[in-house]
Amino acid sequence: MYTADSVQNAQFSLECGTDYESYNIEFPDNYKPPSNYKRGLAKRAPIEGVSFEDCVEFCAKLCDCHDIAYQFSTSTCQPKSAQGQKVQGSNDIVNARRVTPGCIASFQPTTLCTTSSPSPPPPPPPPSTTACADNSCGKPSPAPNEWCDGKLNHPGQKFRLRTHVVEGAGNAEFENLYVEDTEYNSTNSIPILSHDRWKAGKFFYDSSTSSIALWHGRCQFSGLTMFGDNDMDAYSPAFINNNVGTHRMRASWGSITWDNDRFDGWVVCRKNRDGQQQQNGGQRQNGGDDQQQQNGGGKQQGGDDDGQQQQQQQQQSDGQGRNKRDGPHECYELRWHDAISNQGIDTYRCAKVELLTENV
Repeated sequence: MYTADSVQNAQFSLECGTDYESYNIEFPDNYKPPSNYKRGLAKRAPIEGVSFEDCVEFCAKLCDCHDIAYQFSTSTCQPKSAQGQKVQGSNDIVNARRVTPGCIASFQPTTLCTTSSPSPPPPPPPPSTTACADNSCGKPSPAPNEWCDGKLNHPGQKFRLRTHVVEGAGNAEFENLYVEDTEYNSTNSIPILSHDRWKAGKFFYDSSTSSIALWHGRCQFSGLTMFGDNDMDAYSPAFINNNVGTHRMRASWGSITWDNDRFDGWVVCRKNRDGQQQQNGGQRQNGGDDQQQQNGGGKQQGGDDDGQQQQQQQQQSDGQGRNKRDGPHECYELRWHDAISNQGIDTYRCAKVELLTENV
């Protein structure tokens, strides 16, 4: 149970990992909504960059607010006007539902960051620590020398990106893959995934650009960029490069999506890591060299006895099946399913997945 400080006897019941399907608040004509409130979306348009306490106090004062949903990993607040059907949310979501009446009928805040201040409001802070004058309401004030010379900062929680299969391969090959880290200032690196959690990159959601960025250390970032090709196949590529904030993403409810009508979900496909292809059934030599047999023939270096021939035939037979998960020369690439193509995915080597956020 949470008791609001700003409204006498206003109490809220808290539920962890639970949310309710309900519509956003329709503000009255004489009410000026917060500057960071997104209009035009019927459902789930959260207010970004605020604390849990500010979110609940805001709802307590506003008479039209029935409940809120708050996600801690992205610091997002969703005020709602009516309770709908109960749905399961991620573990970092808390629903606060009003259980006792009480509100401020004349409450008309201009910014959400003033809602947690009692009346009368405190005097304005000095310019060096002002949080609202530069459109950074609700965000933590940066420490000295933390502005990174105009580059992005990372005030929010960093997270890893992990896959969850929703369509495609029926085994664990594509489950729990992590998007790996890349070199800083790389040019159009295809996102590579593996089952090695320690290779995973550290991402964060930048609310100022509504984009996903990869953190390489203080003041060093890369961006997740989407590319829409015109070859009319089922997939289009994604890249990690130094262009930050080029595509609007949604980081809510425990997963990452691209806010675009063409986006029909993420796709992960298996790819040979060293790039070598089998030629007419030929296999890599046992001597450790990089030569390949052509048409299944040719002598092996270091001798050609019956045992080696049998081993080669066995390797050729095994090559027709699916490779072992995360083999030494195998990796996985991240792509996205293009809704315009109206084509399915190759479920032999690809799977449709969600990208879940796993807090660092």
